[in-house]
Amino acid sequence: MNIDKITNKNKPIASLVKSLSKGYKLTTDKDQNKFLRLSIYLYALGQDDLALEIANFITSSCEYNGNENVWNSVGFQIVLLTRIYRLKGIESIQIARLKEEDIISSRYTVEMYTDELLEEALETEKLVESSSQKYKCEGYGQMALEFMYCQERAKMENSKECQLIQSKTEPLVQKYLANLAQALE
Repeated sequence: MNIDKITNKNKPIASLVKSLSKGYKLTTDKDQNKFLRLSIYLYALGQDDLALEIANFITSSCEYNGNENVWNSVGFQIVLLTRIYRLKGIESIQIARLKEEDIISSRYTVEMYTDELLEEALETEKLVESSSQKYKCEGYGQMALEFMYCQERAKMENSKECQLIQSKTEPLVQKYLANLAQALE
């Protein structure tokens, strides 16, 4: 992937681009996390096509190898990719990979996981809001991705609670993306 074509002068994005331009290994959770942050930051700023390009690159380049630390970031790239495609009216076949290789679903139902995130949201928001710019960006990005995961998983599983999960989480996804965009400036 040609990272150097991302010319956003925003400090957190420029820092990630600079770091990844020096080289990366898709087998490390550190580099996977950098790609994930870069794609969610670009998405929050309305640069869907670049976010989609990164998510496609990662999801097409990585296979689940049992390393949950690395797969966590890849899984969230699948969630972001699926969301962008869905909002463009395109069905993503990648979501099937998440179903097969999802770490969280073996531990929680989508309803349980959503409820747990909702219970923790206010406290997490307070922690993130009092952080530095870097940690605000990371925190809001991760919070948005967690709730996107709940939405896409509920749709994938045809959960009877899908509409309820969507109505509870979409306002938070929008809020966290807006907060992330603001923190990026």
